[in-house]
Amino acid sequence: MAFVVLSLVSCNEKPNRNKNTAVASVPANTEQETSKEDTVSTDDNLPCDTVKYVDRNIKDGSVWTDGRYLFTAKTFQSGASFLGINQFEGGYFFDVTHVKGRTYALSDNTELEFIRTMLGPYSKAGCKVVVEKVGGYKLLCCYDSKDHQIAMLRCMGDRDEESLNEEVLVVLDQVVREVYAGEYVDKKTGKKWSFTTDGKYSVAGGAINKKYKLMRGPEAIGYGWEPDLVRLADGSVYMVHKTSDGFTFKKLKHPKIQGDCCLDITESKEEIRLQCVSKAYAKWPYSSTKLLEPYALVEFDKETLRLMRCEIYARHGGTFDDKTVQSHFDHKSWYVKKMDHKKVKLSELEKKNIQTIEMVEAWLKGTKKKDLDTLIYSD
Repeated sequence: MAFVVLSLVSCNEKPNRNKNTAVASVPANTEQETSKEDTVSTDDNLPCDTVKYVDRNIKDGSVWTDGRYLFTAKTFQSGASFLGINQFEGGYFFDVTHVKGRTYALSDNTELEFIRTMLGPYSKAGCKVVVEKVGGYKLLCCYDSKDHQIAMLRCMGDRDEESLNEEVLVVLDQVVREVYAGEYVDKKTGKKWSFTTDGKYSVAGGAINKKYKLMRGPEAIGYGWEPDLVRLADGSVYMVHKTSDGFTFKKLKHPKIQGDCCLDITESKEEIRLQCVSKAYAKWPYSSTKLLEPYALVEFDKETLRLMRCEIYARHGGTFDDKTVQSHFDHKSWYVKKMDHKKVKLSELEKKNIQTIEMVEAWLKGTKKKDLDTLIYSD
């Protein structure tokens, strides 16, 4: 087994702004396992951006993500240094010191604030970190003393920045469509609204055949932030604000559209307040075939995460004692009852996705929302 010490250090230089979120991701073409010994290529006095050491688990120049940050690995004598860029400004380093095999540990000289900001609210010094290969993905997973997963990074390979950003943007848009999916009631007019995961919607109970387009504000141009604007079929554009029971759409006065961005996001007083009454249109068939990433899952509420987790079992015909959950799947055309969900045989990727969903559920349960937002969205 191997130990690596992770220490987070604030980076003095400020990288470009970048806000990256992804729920389901495509496996990266990661490097294959190599030999048992690591190679030192120079002495300890070289600067941290110089390659000094070959870590057989982590390739120099490889990029890793938790669905929010991108980390670029630079190897040195004791392991590797990761430069992480957050969604606003500035960045952080966390250092990885290799001991043996694939097992690591968070160092005790790392500031707690940095650990929790970078690796989740339950990360702390001494936590075990393991490089794992699951379903074609290379992962860096952090565990507590009871072996509960509390943080995870995915290796994106060593592709160029443009292709990485393109992947992030595609996944970002899908995340937002899944967050919107469901049935709503306009609090003012009583009209019913429905949104699906494929970018369609309906108003007042009509056919779900109208298309909406996700857009971004001017500050997001070139940075890959998730879209927070919606352009409806009639051409009107709304800023979307998440609320405790749904969403508030605030109409823009004079949106100046450039591609997928609005250059003027001044809001008018006109608004649509939507209360969610059902997540009937929410579905996550890819949760059995693609990796779910932590900081994209934070976008969903606890009930949605529960249904997402149960759907992995339901896709195999799993049944549930909870009547609400069972009723949810009984109304799905693809669902066929076969066995108690506890008897379902899952793939390693499905097990990892359930583990990650449970991790985020624990984050949301054990952390006040405002504190979690501070951890996730702080500079």
